[in-house]
Amino acid sequence: MSESSTSESSTSESGMRGGRWRTAAALAAFAITASAFAAAPAQAAPPAPVGSFSYTGNADDAVAPNSSGSLTSPTSSFTLNGTNRYLTFTATGGGEHWEVRLEPEDGQDMVVGQTYVDSLDSDSAFVDVSGNGRGCYDSYAAIGAFTVTELKTDRRTGAVTDFAATYEQSCVDGPMTLRGSVSYSS
Repeated sequence: MSESSTSESSTSESGMRGGRWRTAAALAAFAITASAFAAAPAQAAPPAPVGSFSYTGNADDAVAPNSSGSLTSPTSSFTLNGTNRYLTFTATGGGEHWEVRLEPEDGQDMVVGQTYVDSLDSDSAFVDVSGNGRGCYDSYAAIGAFTVTELKTDRRTGAVTDFAATYEQSCVDGPMTLRGSVSYSS
């Protein structure tokens, strides 16, 4: 009997040793697997777009009568959507919200250094600046012009990523009554 006890004891010990080894191996494999799937260090968020918007309206302007102002980063937020054939720029901050829509002549691309004139012809450029709940009574009755001073696009999508321009607009057929500038850099 003592032989069988010794034999059982040996088997038991080797079974335990084998079990310990399997447990240690499993824990090591788990640790390696867990480290492979561990979250990578958080990457910093991309910087917020940098932008600016300025306006000056004279006494006859319907959008910003007798007023001027500007919105700048980082106290204001900016968006830019569109391609070099049509874009919308928005500026929000300090209780103000502005939207500028610009489009070159029908079928044309915007080009740096070029001035585009909105003369109300169906194929002329398009300028529409509105803000704080005010705009021309009919954006298609506004006349104006804009000059592109910077323009960069995403080569893959065609979306405008960086843009700057000066603008002028009148809600009536007459002298320009609202002037300003926009800029956006992603």
